[in-house]
Amino acid sequence: MRQPRSRMQYRWIPVLRSDDRASALQETRPKAAGSASLHDMLQLRLPRLQGAPLSMDEALATIGLPHPIDAPQWTPEAELADLLLRAAEIEHSLLLQYLYAAYTASDPYRGAATTIAVEEMGHLLTVQNLLLACGQRVYLGRDDANQFQPFPFQLEPMSRGTLAKFTAAEMPDVNSPNFPDQFRGDLESIRGEANAAAKADVAAHRVGLLYAKIYWLLRPDDARMDNEPWPGFPVEQIATTRDANGHLIFAGRHVSTNFVSDQSANEAVKSRWHGVGSGTGGSVIVDQVTDRLSALKTITEISAQGEGFAATPNGHFERFAELWKQAQVASDPIAQPTISNPWYGSANVQSKSKGSEISNPVAVKFAQLADAAYETCLLIIAFSFLLPATAPETDRQRVVGAAVKCMTDGLKSCSVALSALPRTQNGDDADDRCGIPFSIPSPIDTTSADALQFRIRAVIASLVATAATIDAASGASLGQINRAKAISKAFNPGVLGAINTIALA
Repeated sequence: MRQPRSRMQYRWIPVLRSDDRASALQETRPKAAGSASLHDMLQLRLPRLQGAPLSMDEALATIGLPHPIDAPQWTPEAELADLLLRAAEIEHSLLLQYLYAAYTASDPYRGAATTIAVEEMGHLLTVQNLLLACGQRVYLGRDDANQFQPFPFQLEPMSRGTLAKFTAAEMPDVNSPNFPDQFRGDLESIRGEANAAAKADVAAHRVGLLYAKIYWLLRPDDARMDNEPWPGFPVEQIATTRDANGHLIFAGRHVSTNFVSDQSANEAVKSRWHGVGSGTGGSVIVDQVTDRLSALKTITEISAQGEGFAATPNGHFERFAELWKQAQVASDPIAQPTISNPWYGSANVQSKSKGSEISNPVAVKFAQLADAAYETCLLIIAFSFLLPATAPETDRQRVVGAAVKCMTDGLKSCSVALSALPRTQNGDDADDRCGIPFSIPSPIDTTSADALQFRIRAVIASLVATAATIDAASGASLGQINRAKAISKAFNPGVLGAINTIALA
């Protein structure tokens, strides 16, 4: 299974309805022949919206669809693989930002945001299934500067501003039949607060356009399907979009018939991941992909739950918007004071420049434990996709259970400990509390289950060693020492015991 060796660079191509395109060409008059491209003319003709576009038509017209700058060098198959990697990074980064905010919040904000973070994990697992079905390797990397992200990556406590950011990023097409009407009058305020919190324009629909392009590449051809999985998808608009020389841009750009194949033996299955979604009412999507049609249905479903244009009842936008409304009238703080973008030790220069250093020795230890739990979780998720096709279902469930244990007994427990600790050793109760750094681990090799199993053991050994030193940290309480011991025990023999039982031969 392969992945692109280098990342593509993309430009955005506006996609207009045929009547808008004709009007743009008729009314726009460049000063000299050849002085403006069709792209420039269309951009001059289009109305400048205040804030982000509200509908799919507006998003297609003002932002457009991503298209490789050197398109002739890239096949549709290579482009699809690259865009799926970008989608995996987006789902990964969103779930971490939602989870960080949730860990700082009081109820009902904590519970609701945690549920949405869990659903984002379902999206991440489903994108892995798509990668496998397209002959690619599992990919759990992060690029916090991904060009498709709706806002700059920030680990921040829950607030009205963060809720506004999350709401704007998840906004569906306002013309969708399921758009929650009770929030139409709030859109301007939500976008204003979102932009202020992000210190940038929140790019609502950018992820939706990413998924729209993935959907287009997966389609069999340029003709509308009898039972189009994505209702109302603008097939004709996209198929007839031309460049400045009159050449069709997207027409015929679809993956080959057999590019999507049945790899379901190694794909994630929702029934195995039920533990991670306990309490979510079955809302976690983990779709298997066996062919082109199931891939199209999968893209439609995950983008409708959040970040895309369709709106499912009680989707991410609706739930975040409801939390934002509640925060407006809340009499009590919705989150405890918590630092943003925490880092410690030898973090990279970028983390230091934009974040808050944890220097409290006990907090540093728990931050290290949290990062080890995070890395172990990612490794085990990758490991779950690489088990032999003949692996019994009990082994697969055991591995998934180990990943869930990393979250519940590792990340969650570390978050509780950090939330009670000031970031500096001499800090008092008024100081900001700590959070999980979610430091990016070294790249994960997803070519070998043996290599993953070896690395899991090594990271757990490091975690156990760190836990054993907390009693020597200046200022450690008996409760903190006991919590560290419990975390250590959860990973060894807990998580490690499950991984060691898996035979790979």
